[in-house]
Amino acid sequence: SRAAAPKAGRLAGGMWPFTKKDKPYLRSSSMAAAAKARASGDFKKAIAEYQKVIEQEPDNTDVHGKLAPLLAQAQQYKQAWKSFEICADGFKKKGFVDKAISVYAQASDFLPGLPDVWERMAALHLERLRKPDAVKVLLKGRTYFKTREYRPDAIRLLSRARELEPNNLEMCLDLASLLRLSGRRAEGLAVLTPLLPGQRGKQLRRLRGSLWRLQPTPARLWHYLRALLLGR
Repeated sequence: SRAAAPKAGRLAGGMWPFTKKDKPYLRSSSMAAAAKARASGDFKKAIAEYQKVIEQEPDNTDVHGKLAPLLAQAQQYKQAWKSFEICADGFKKKGFVDKAISVYAQASDFLPGLPDVWERMAALHLERLRKPDAVKVLLKGRTYFKTREYRPDAIRLLSRARELEPNNLEMCLDLASLLRLSGRRAEGLAVLTPLLPGQRGKQLRRLRGSLWRLQPTPARLWHYLRALLLGR
C-alpha cells in the first residue's frame, strides 16, 4: 500500500518548521534588541533580551556585565549579584584581574550593603600585591554598615582589614568599639593591647580610654587618667 503523505507543513525527515512562538536563537538579534531597549530606557525589555542570550550562553562574561547593572536597577539584587560574580570570575580566569576589580567596583555602586562585594574586590587587589588598596576597599565598605543591625558585617570587614594592617590605630579603635558593643570585650582587648608600646600623647589617651571602656577596672582607670594628665 502507498505510504501516507506527510501532513501539511511538515518537513522531510519528520521535522516541523519554526513558528512565531518557537523562533530560532539569534544572538545578534537579541543583543541588538537589548542595546536598543537599554538606550531608550526600556530596561525590562533589555533584561529579557539579554536573558535570552544567557539561557544559551550561561557563562558569557560580556553579556553578564551588561545584564548585571540592569538587574540591580530593577531591584533584582540577588540575580544582579550572580551576574556580577560570573562576569568578574570570567575576567579573572582570562587573566584580566583589573577588569574583574572594575566589575566589583561597579557592583559596589549598586550593592554597597553586600559584604562579599568589598571582600572580593580586596582579595583581587591582594592578588595584584596591592595591600594598601585592599585595606582602603575594606574600610570604605565598612562605612556602609553603621547601624546595629549591620554591626556583624562591619566587624567582618574591619577584622579582615586588621589582618592586613594590624597596627592601624584608627581601624583597631573602630573594631574594638564594635566588639565592645557586641559584648565581645575580650576580643576587643586583644585587638588594642598590642598597640600600647610606643604610643604617646593623644593617641595613647584614646587607646587607654578605649581599653578602660572595654575593661572598666580601677587599674584601667588609673592608666587612662595618667595618660590624660601626663600623656604617657
